[in-house]
Amino acid sequence: MRLHNYINESYFYLPDEINTINDFVSENCKPYLNLIKGKDPLYRGMNTETFGVKSVRQDRKNKGYLERDLFKEFNVLLQANGHNRRDNTVMCTPNREWAEGFGMNIYTIFPIGNISYTWIESKDFNRDNKSSGWDYRFPRLLVKDHQFNSKKPVFEFFHTNTGFDHAYKKGYEFWIKCKEYFYVLDDDSIVWDQKYQEFV
Repeated sequence: MRLHNYINESYFYLPDEINTINDFVSENCKPYLNLIKGKDPLYRGMNTETFGVKSVRQDRKNKGYLERDLFKEFNVLLQANGHNRRDNTVMCTPNREWAEGFGMNIYTIFPIGNISYTWIESKDFNRDNKSSGWDYRFPRLLVKDHQFNSKKPVFEFFHTNTGFDHAYKKGYEFWIKCKEYFYVLDDDSIVWDQKYQEFV
């Protein structure tokens, strides 16, 4: 169901829309709201409408450095090691600057229903992270050798359904597994009230 009533040229939302958004998020996104309690929602860069519901793609194609065959095998290895596949999750971050690199506009997202999350010790999976030992060449090396010459075993860079607060504070990338998510343009006309977990 698309939640879209009226948006004027300045992207200022009518009070009725804010109530509709709050009601929808409160009713459909409880596991996520519990996860981010006391925090701002995660960000995602996208080029789409001002707010609505999107289905999570189940066949995401790589747009970065990975060849398609390696990308597919890498997802199989992620799943085999107890992590969410990258090709059927919604990628997001608490790092607004990172999100700006992935779409014309920045949106806050609210996964709908039950969720599972995987995060990696990097602000961007496609870039290296000198402080943690992460290296962007990793997936190619992993698929080839099933090991990686770094500070620790390769799959210790990935964490699933644990350590959310730590990853949020560090600004790491999250891969959230869900069927759908609600998104809303992150705009000065909207304030997310952490205490009450609603838009005001």
